[in-house]
Amino acid sequence: MDEMQYRTRSQTYKTLFSDSSRWDHFIERRDDVFICTPPKSGTTWTQTICALLSLGWDDFTVNLSDISPWYDATFESVEQTNLLLNTMQHRRFIKTHTPLDGISYSPNATYITVYRDPRDVFFSMQNHMRNMNLPVGTALPASSVHFRDWVLRPSKAGVKSLFSLEAIIHHYQSFKQYSKHKNIHFLHFATMKQDPESAVREIAKILGVSVDSSGVSSVVQQSSFANMRANPKQFTPNVDLELWKNDEDFFVSGQNNQWQGILSEADLSVYTARLNDLLKAHESAWISTGIKT
Repeated sequence: MDEMQYRTRSQTYKTLFSDSSRWDHFIERRDDVFICTPPKSGTTWTQTICALLSLGWDDFTVNLSDISPWYDATFESVEQTNLLLNTMQHRRFIKTHTPLDGISYSPNATYITVYRDPRDVFFSMQNHMRNMNLPVGTALPASSVHFRDWVLRPSKAGVKSLFSLEAIIHHYQSFKQYSKHKNIHFLHFATMKQDPESAVREIAKILGVSVDSSGVSSVVQQSSFANMRANPKQFTPNVDLELWKNDEDFFVSGQNNQWQGILSEADLSVYTARLNDLLKAHESAWISTGIKT
């Protein structure tokens, strides 16, 4: 397959806090790393691993968002975000929740995608939204929506609320169609959680960073759920903007299979049928478990 060429976005995605049209103003560097995930799929964890591997820090002295910004976020102007990125002396690793058709693409960059069992994403997002200081009158798209409604809701680019099963699957498919390109890499939250040392080694390989066994162990410890929760000023995204009712509660569980014992057989039947409508069987198995079949 010929290498995919430079291209600009072909789709616009807007949510309560993001706007993909900001990518029209992005100024690339040849070694940029993009951490591309649906929300609540291991984004902050992956950013932290990249930071520790790339910068070799023993600990964080600034908030993670100050060294790995969410480019689509509208918390600051795109000019301010570009100024932050342009003054960075280290290799840049940039967060985005936007599908590949909504961001700029460069064959020189590195793209790390991370996916998670969509059922766990649903329940993690419920906790996430309950912990947010939302504008008065803002509807809670996760906690006020029944699981089956979320499963069946169609996804449409440009619509403000993109939180649905189909939105997650579209994100996955937007990258999956280019999976043969060597600069696009796929990780899964479940397998990262099961074997964090292997996850660190894999990300180090992707970044071209050499790390010995003691270094791997150090990165695993510092990027652990417990350590990030214990140090919210460093790891909770955009902590200075007072987005969260409780900064520590940005890290609530970090576990797999949160849905077990909560969803009924009828719920799971609707979910499975919809997932199989959207994906091939082996893709459904991978996005649910991280295991290739």
